[in-house]
Amino acid sequence: MTDQLSVSQAATRAKVLESAARLFYERGVHAVGVNEIAARAHASKLSLYRYFPSKQELVEAMLAEHSDRIHDWLERKTAGAASGPDRVLSVFDLLIRWFAEPGYRGCTVVNTVTDTRADPAIAAIARRHLARYRDLLTARAEQAGLTDAAALARQLLLLIEGASVVTSIDGTSDAGDDARHAAETLLHGPFGLESDRLGIVVADDNRTVAGNQPGVLGLVVPFPGPALLIRERMKVLVGKLRALADIVIIDAPPLLP
Repeated sequence: MTDQLSVSQAATRAKVLESAARLFYERGVHAVGVNEIAARAHASKLSLYRYFPSKQELVEAMLAEHSDRIHDWLERKTAGAASGPDRVLSVFDLLIRWFAEPGYRGCTVVNTVTDTRADPAIAAIARRHLARYRDLLTARAEQAGLTDAAALARQLLLLIEGASVVTSIDGTSDAGDDARHAAETLLHGPFGLESDRLGIVVADDNRTVAGNQPGVLGLVVPFPGPALLIRERMKVLVGKLRALADIVIIDAPPLLP
């Protein structure tokens, strides 16, 4: 339909959508009537109904366009992010700055679902919106070389949406910061790069090993890379070390058999 509109008609339609989005966000879907939306857009009520035959269709169009705009913005602003875990965290950094802006009242999509009591058409748009979030986070996690990217994306989305809700209630940026810290924990934990905390300590078996006792000959072997690859490399090395008569394994991460 929009492809068939003249330039002036497309501009009027866009103004109606923008006005509806602002008013719905400020006061809720049910508290705003079409007369007020038309007045805010400087359009006639007849023009509004020409583009949106019902208020329901206006709400659906507003929400779908809002979702498209948010995801286009996220893709564009994070496309050039650094490699590794920072590529995932760039999504959090962008959203946290948005959450901290004055007047932030929560996610428009979640608010609209709540306002309409999960109207089926609105809920379908919301599901697509969340699926696009998961797709973006999965892609960023895969690009970063993280493990089980889809499962990681699901958990990161919970942090994002939870931070949005809490921020809209508390009115501070604390929830966004906490969500980012939790995301970092996930990225460097079961899903992420574990080279900063995994290794094997070995020592000469003729030495007495007890805590930090002087005279112990030891070596920490780091294993860079994603968690699953680390486990495989560690198993191979442990097997080789056990085959050496003069080497004994003193400590190894519990993930080994």
